[in-house]
Amino acid sequence: MPITSNKALHATRAGRLALAVPESEAFLERAFAQGESATSQTAQLLRLLDLYGVAALRRALREALERNTPRASSVAFLLRRHLRSTPLPALDLSRHPEAQALDVRPHDLETYDELAHLRDDSEQ
Repeated sequence: MPITSNKALHATRAGRLALAVPESEAFLERAFAQGESATSQTAQLLRLLDLYGVAALRRALREALERNTPRASSVAFLLRRHLRSTPLPALDLSRHPEAQALDVRPHDLETYDELAHLRDDSEQ
């Protein structure tokens, strides 16, 4: 029974990446042209795909190409930067009324400064 082209593509790591994120082919071509390792770049991009998902990886690949930085390390940097800049969703406590009634009192942070100074003095 002949293997279909889709199955053949899915059998390789680069094929899996290309099926999930078509932009990866142009990205990898540019990376290879700049001397990057095919195996290393593909493996790193697959890890990023598993961690961040298709949409985020596609966006980061396009941005890395626009910036002329076709390396998986650049894509990882862009993904982390976007993640840090994304605000966290509001915490919904409607199902936990006991949590809404908690009283949290802030601690005086100068205590930590005093503890640090005590440690510095004892080390001298």
